[in-house]
Amino acid sequence: MTVRGRIFDSRKIDLALYSSVRRREQGRAPLPTDVGDRNSDRELALDGVVYTSVLCPTDGRKNWFDMIGAFCWAFRAIDDAVLVLKLTHRDCGDAIGAMLEELAKLSPFRCRVVLIDGFLSDDDYFKLAEITDFTVNTSTGEGQCLPLMEYMSMGKPAVAPDHTAMEDYVDADNAFIVASSLECARWPHDPRGVFRTRRYRLNFESLMKAYSESYDVAKNDPERYARMSESAYRKLGEHCSRAVVLKKFNAFLFETAPARLEASLAS
Repeated sequence: MTVRGRIFDSRKIDLALYSSVRRREQGRAPLPTDVGDRNSDRELALDGVVYTSVLCPTDGRKNWFDMIGAFCWAFRAIDDAVLVLKLTHRDCGDAIGAMLEELAKLSPFRCRVVLIDGFLSDDDYFKLAEITDFTVNTSTGEGQCLPLMEYMSMGKPAVAPDHTAMEDYVDADNAFIVASSLECARWPHDPRGVFRTRRYRLNFESLMKAYSESYDVAKNDPERYARMSESAYRKLGEHCSRAVVLKKFNAFLFETAPARLEASLAS
């Protein structure tokens, strides 16, 4: 798979450079210089049981702290578990620095974490989805989550909560559901930081359990994996396929046609 951009691979980076002790003594370490730049093409090979999440790391809802933390704890003694984070922001430098510092706190671990900061062509994006065994979401709230829907539409079971918009298509047949509960929160755009809304906090132990159970299914229960894959494909087809959307859109047009016609005649 070809990536036009930077690839940060936990197995090729000296995470000790990003430890909290070093930061206190010398300040934040610069990002590695041998990871390429956003205009260079680099090859990425992935094997093992691959978990993928496509997210904007500056969006606080995405909660990548729990995603990475639970993964490294669940698979700290497992070599062939791989977490891929495809980052989507135009400037991920600060976020990547924070992720490397988080990985340094979690070290040592034998699993692999790969951060992709760059562009994937349609073909390579499809290759990443093909290689992926499970798609991951650890958000505190979602309005839709198109990447999760895309991967599940391709038959990839999820590790995800079933709150907010995900409640429409995530269920026990197509996902390893992460338990969550409501907590007080602030609106992201509120400069006062006043607790005036709520969000969903994930249960960290439940997330670790979902990782471990999904890994066991991928390695030892191909029949269950096939059922979950088929369920994901079917459920998302019922939820957001072109046929379903077109049917709803046509119904809307026909239902509102008399009112629109009357309004146009009146004008």
